[in-house]
Amino acid sequence: KGIQVDASSMYMEKIWAEITSSNNKKFRIDYEPRYKPKIEFADLNHDNVLDLLESSGTGGSGGLYNYRLTTLKDNKAIDIPMPPALNVQGHFEDQFKASLTIPEISFTKKFKLSNRKKDYIRLGLFQKNGTLNEPTELMIDPVDVYRIIKVKGEKGFGLKSYRRVSGAYHADALGTLISVWYYENGKWNQIQTKWKDR
Repeated sequence: KGIQVDASSMYMEKIWAEITSSNNKKFRIDYEPRYKPKIEFADLNHDNVLDLLESSGTGGSGGLYNYRLTTLKDNKAIDIPMPPALNVQGHFEDQFKASLTIPEISFTKKFKLSNRKKDYIRLGLFQKNGTLNEPTELMIDPVDVYRIIKVKGEKGFGLKSYRRVSGAYHADALGTLISVWYYENGKWNQIQTKWKDR
């Protein structure tokens, strides 16, 4: 349930879920005020009880969502942390190139960006000869979206995360890091990470 600020706004100043268990016990989960709240149901911690994955928009231009996962085992609402953020590092290099790495999983992606050199020279990022004017990092968003998926080779469901990477500015999109996560023994395991060009 939610309460809008006013009819012209999608912003919800109050968001909550009311749950009635099979033995008629009632309880409530309050969520942060945000935009377009949604709850999806799936057994993500594999205890044979459906969990609640709540998402709501931050309202910013980046199209980011906040997530909260709650388990209802034994008629108690307990939050499960979302998957940990991978340590993604990215930077521009001389000759209109860039590099992206995730050291913890030995992931590397190289970019040749000479097709964008006019824009980068205009912005003062590079000189005409391809020399980088100063060390500059790529724009690496937090996770934009989580999707509930059936994880191949595992029992039950997991999460797929999408994390956008851009160059000099948000609209200068390079692509998306897509990771698959599976919850087991009280923690999220990263099953796979791959790159998808924009």
